[in-house]
Formats: sequence, structure tokens, C-alpha cells
Amino acid sequence: MWRAFPDLLLIDTTYNTNMYKWLFVQFVGVTSTSKSFCIAHAVIFREQECNFTWALERLKGMLVDCREPRVILTDRDQALMNACETVFPNATKNLCRWHIMQNIQRKHKSLFQDDISKSFNYWWKVLYESPTKSMYDYNCGQMEAALAGHGRREAWYYIRDNWLVPYKEKFVSCWIDDRLNFGEHTTNRVEGQHANLKRHLSGSNNSLDSIAAFALEVVNSQMEEISATLEDSRVRVKKYHQLTLFEKLHSRVSLFAIAKLDKELTLLDTLLDTGAECDHRLQTSWGLSCACKLNWLTINNIRIPLKDIDPFWRKLDFSPASVGHEEPDYEAELEHVKKQVLGQNNRMQKKSLFLKIMSVLPGKSNKEEPEKRDDPKGRPNLNQQAKKRDIIRQSSYSPSPSTDTHRHRAIAVGLGMRQQNWKEVRASMRNEMVTNKSRWSERLNYEVTGNYDTVRDSLDYSTSALFQQMSRWFKLPGHGHVVAQTYDCVLINLHLTYSESYFPMRMSPEPLSQIPVIVVLNVKDNHWLNIQLEENFPVSLPARQWEGYANEAAHEWRSLYEDRIKEYMQIRETWRVQTEEPVYLG
Repeated sequence: MWRAFPDLLLIDTTYNTNMYKWLFVQFVGVTSTSKSFCIAHAVIFREQECNFTWALERLKGMLVDCREPRVILTDRDQALMNACETVFPNATKNLCRWHIMQNIQRKHKSLFQDDISKSFNYWWKVLYESPTKSMYDYNCGQMEAALAGHGRREAWYYIRDNWLVPYKEKFVSCWIDDRLNFGEHTTNRVEGQHANLKRHLSGSNNSLDSIAAFALEVVNSQMEEISATLEDSRVRVKKYHQLTLFEKLHSRVSLFAIAKLDKELTLLDTLLDTGAECDHRLQTSWGLSCACKLNWLTINNIRIPLKDIDPFWRKLDFSPASVGHEEPDYEAELEHVKKQVLGQNNRMQKKSLFLKIMSVLPGKSNKEEPEKRDDPKGRPNLNQQAKKRDIIRQSSYSPSPSTDTHRHRAIAVGLGMRQQNWKEVRASMRNEMVTNKSRWSERLNYEVTGNYDTVRDSLDYSTSALFQQMSRWFKLPGHGHVVAQTYDCVLINLHLTYSESYFPMRMSPEPLSQIPVIVVLNVKDNHWLNIQLEENFPVSLPARQWEGYANEAAHEWRSLYEDRIKEYMQIRETWRVQTEEPVYLG
């Protein structure tokens, strides 16, 4: 369980468990379904840094090829805190609020007596839950004045000097909620394990063998309970979670996390009613979409993408938590791909997606073998050479003075179709423009009145006479935007004097999906080829109009390719400097 859920580590010590009177240290973890489990137990002679370091190094040794803890929660035992910093330097270390309160109570018992007790608990809670640093400063002033008014100024000095000044960044909300803590602010889960242990032990003189045997029983019991909750999250969809917004999360994210998102939706209603602002706490400290993000997704009719959910909440099995990229859920992703293909309303889009999938499967390529020559030996005779020249002239990859099928043919090939399917490509593009007329009109007519009609009519190929007109030829940028949106792909146009990229304008990239990238290269005049470039090739800048056309969700395409666009810009600049001449690459 520790290798599957290493993100949270809660540590605490207890006494009176064994005949040697040694300290008993419990290490507790938390699953994505919010269940506690015992990671390990250690018996140490003294609370010394070397002893804690030894125990933590044993824990770390269990995490080979796994993620290490991202959040560690302890009390203010300096030896334990130092050991955590030594063994897990990259983890966030926070202090348990409950233990801090216990320390204050032991030092200043008067704060928890008579009429001041309830007041102090309230002041203290307001202080450590301060949402901003300015509110923290204000609440400090309020608490100081209140304690001084009750004759407890010394208590304030103790709290300020021993807890707030040195450790406020480890337990006050405005600091700890700026980073992941998965909602854990105390080690009460470990206290619960302490209590469970002591209920089943016979006094304080137990042998280490008997403690180990009981600990094993506890772990086995926890394993069964946690397995059930994980299975529940994989197969169950609660009735009140059946929202379109949550559609991509079912069976991939824990029910506990979805319940938190559902609660955030309720908070969103309150924020909208009152005009208050989102504090982004669910996103920064829990790793889940916060109210303002949910509001934006709802307005744009976009489902919560998996990438917005921290990997911790997406872990629904006992396989080791991977370092860096997670191992995909292959069955779930394949099912998602199947739904994407079958859900296409346009027949050509469905066929295009299907052919591209088939083309990458072993033995399923749609590429045909080259035609075999009857006489493979010797130089072709004059008749054969003439026939070959005729074939080349008729090819879509040859210049033609009267037609412009070349770029549409190149796009058809890039979509996994045959060259002859160029008419279907144009038909799909025209259908996209007619179906979404209002959106295309708004975009295309913004700069040039009547541009929508021009671009739409240019896709009409009903008669050869129409098609031979230059007004019906493939024109950028209009056709480039339509191709990218129609096929949810990236179209990259390479030309000596201008190169530009076209991305979809109404949707963000689907997570874990293979994004179709079509690259067309101008060879001469109106002669275009579909080409394949090496993986992670530099990408030219988006077409100028795309920045203004695309909605907010679609701008994620730019972010996805940002590094490759920067690489393209560097190459362009290097070329310009080396040649000392203007470079017209887009």
C-alpha cells in the first residue's frame, strides 16, 4: 500500500506499548479514497535524530522506482523534523495543529479554564485558518488584544515566540494552502491508529512479537477495506455525481475526490450569489479544480479534464505509484478512444479517425504495396518511359495549371485516407462551416465582410467548371482554420516565404490522445506534398488570426506546443543571423 500511495506520510510516537519501555513510532499513509493505512512501525530507544533517520531510510528503501512522499506531517519534535528533512528533502513538511494546541494547553492551562476557554479556541482557530497574510496580521492583532484584555499577555508572548514566528509557514492556512497538503492538517489519523493498537494490547508489557503480530492483523484488515473502496470508485457512479462536468472522471478518479468537487460546485453557487471571489484553495492544496475553474468549464460546456486532477486522486489500484509520468489506464483509454470514434456525427471524420488508428497497428497499415513490374530487369524502353511520364503528369503531386486539388489531396493523405478522397475532405469542411455558420461568420467576417460566404463557396466542387476557377482553390488562412476545426487536428503549412500552424478553435486537446498532425510542404508554385517529420519537430507560429478566433479552452493547444514553437523561433533567428538576410519562414 505504501508503494501505491506514497504521497502523504503522517508520523507520531506513543508510549507504554512494550516491555522495554521504548518509544513506539507509527508511520501512516492515506489513500485516494481517504482511508488510513499503517505503513510501518518502529521501536526506538530514544527520540534522537539518528534513530528517526534510520527508520525513515528503511521506509525510503521500500520506494525504489516509486514516487516519494510529497507531504509529511509531524509534531514539533526537532529530531524527527531534522530526520525528515535529511531523508525526504523535497517533501513539504507541515506541523500538526492538534499537537500545537496540546503544547499551548500544557504551558498555559489558564487559557482552557473558565469562560476564556471557548473564546480562546475560537481566536486560535480563526488565526491558524487565516486565508491571506494580511488577514493573518489582522487576526494576530485581534488575538493579542483579546488575551491582553483577559490578563493573559504572557500566553500571547509564548504563542507568538514559540509557534507563530518560527513555524507559522508550517500550519497557518495562508502558507500551507499555497502548496499541496491534500486536506491533512493534523496527525489525528496516527492518533487513531495508536488508540486502536492499545485497545488490543494487554497493558504496557507486550513483547515485540505480539505487537508485530497484531500490527499484521491490522494491516490485512485495512487492505481488505481499502480494496473495497478502490473497487467502488472504479465501478460505481453515485447518482448525484452524474453530471456532464464529471463525465471524464468516472472510474478514473476516487469517489471521495468527486464528492469534494461536487461540494465545490455548491460553494460556487454561493460565490456567484454573493459576488465573492474564489480562493483557489481546492486547486492549490487539494490538487482538484477550484470553484472559478469549474465555473469556466461549465460556461464553456467542457468536461473536467483528467490533467486537472492530481495523480494522487486518480490512483485506484495497488500498483506502484510511478515516478514522473503515470502508466496510462489502457483499458479506460481505449474505451475512451472507441467512444470518440463512434461518437463522430460526420461519416468522414469517423472514417478518418478509424483509418489513422488502423494505420499504426502492426499488420494493419492501409499502405499498399508498390505495383510489381512484369519485367524488373534492364532499363525501361521508350514506351515504358513515356507511360511513366504520363502517370507522373496525372499524379496529384505534379503541378497543374488549371486545378488546385493538391493541398486537399495532401491533407487527405495526412488524415489516413487515399488521395482520391480529397472531395470528401472538402465536403466535410463545407459541412462544418454550414453546421456552425454563426461561429464561422463571426470569425471570418470580423476582418473582411462576406469572407464567410467566400470561404464556404470555395469548397463547392459540384461541377468541374466551378472547380477550375481560382476562387475555388485552397486558400489560407481560411481553409487552414476549417481543416483544423473539422478534423480536430494540427495543420502545419510549410512554405519558403511563410510557414504557419493551424489549431482547433473551440476545444482543448484531449488528454492522452494521439493528436493528428498534418504537415503540407510547398514544393513549387501550387505543388504541395504531405510529408512526415521526425518526432517533436519544431512547430511554426500559429496563424495570426487564430489567436483572435480561438476561445479560452482552445488556447491550451498553444501551451501544448509552446516549447516546439520556441525552438522554431530560435532556428529562424539563427538562420537570419547566419545569412545576414531577411528570412521569410513565417
